[in-house]
Amino acid sequence: MQRILFVDDEPRVLGGLRRMLLPIANEWAMEFVDSAAAALTLLRERSFDVVVSDLRMPGMDGATLLREVKRIDPKVVRIALSGHADRELALRAVQVTHRFLTKPCDATQLRSVVQRACRLQNTIHAPAIRELVGAVTSLPALPEVHRELTEALSDGEPSIEHVAQIIEKDPAIASKALQIVNSSLFGLARNVTDIRTAASLLGIDAIQHLAFTAGIFEELREGGMLTHDALVAHRVHIELMTRVATSILPDRADRALCVTTCLLHDIGELIVPAATLSALTNAVDATQAHAEIGGALLDLWGLPHSICEVVTYHHRPSRVRVAELDVLGAVHISDALAHASQHAETPEGVLDRADFDLEYLSDLEVEDRLLDWARRTLESALITVDES
Repeated sequence: MQRILFVDDEPRVLGGLRRMLLPIANEWAMEFVDSAAAALTLLRERSFDVVVSDLRMPGMDGATLLREVKRIDPKVVRIALSGHADRELALRAVQVTHRFLTKPCDATQLRSVVQRACRLQNTIHAPAIRELVGAVTSLPALPEVHRELTEALSDGEPSIEHVAQIIEKDPAIASKALQIVNSSLFGLARNVTDIRTAASLLGIDAIQHLAFTAGIFEELREGGMLTHDALVAHRVHIELMTRVATSILPDRADRALCVTTCLLHDIGELIVPAATLSALTNAVDATQAHAEIGGALLDLWGLPHSICEVVTYHHRPSRVRVAELDVLGAVHISDALAHASQHAETPEGVLDRADFDLEYLSDLEVEDRLLDWARRTLESALITVDES
């Protein structure tokens, strides 16, 4: 049974939450408190799976409380409740919050968000890995990308198109932009999977706030997630993947999702280094374990299912039964070819080294197209290296 702690300084709101959630009282063990101080006292006495806190409270506000919750127990899923007028406060809380809900929210929405947030416990069985993932609120970014974004935003009249192009280069701010735009803060009737659309919806002011105030970029630290050189190599790999994946699926309707999922496909490796994964788990298939960690994090952040599914299964797409070549397949194929192209000089050599999900390729009957895609990968690799 999930243990959920609700925090709000208004007795009327707490009472409303109690009544609203009464029909599912047998599913969750729930506590309701009216202050951050009371919440922290409970958190030090017992464990919770989820904390749902109002943001605007006297004394210690919700953002500060959730920061303390993260410090006390990073495994706890942190959900913020806010009004539409509190968007600036919510942006300040983005570094310590997994999900946002706007007031008033109904029982169905709250139940759905909490259940989705709790999937992390079901997906990742090792408590130490859950703690690592729960503590992650931003991804490592290249300093040069940060500088480029800072310079663009410092321009007297920054162009949202230019800013969006920069965001599209880096998983750190792209994932945050998608997280916020797909939260209930924006109240959109559709999921947003296109990074440029997300940037446009956020607007220059919000992006400036995130980049300059919220500390959206995780600084590169000695012994941290990845070294600078590893991040540069990862970025080059993403650029090559994107070229190949979008050529495999040239339909413009698929391009945006291809770009987004290529950018985010290996975030599991960015947040849990291979040595850490090996030390803390007995995962037989480390590449798939990393993919599941990345997918679980994005799911925790509330990104659309179409993104989370590709990230989770891009190494083993046969686990998702599909009738035709789609974005998942394009990302899988382009990733395998891009890795193989680092160690081969001919299309045939690339195919020999590519780690394909052969069951998946056989089901789709695309084997006769692989040589052409391998040739395209080698050609694109030359262009990518020249531009990098």
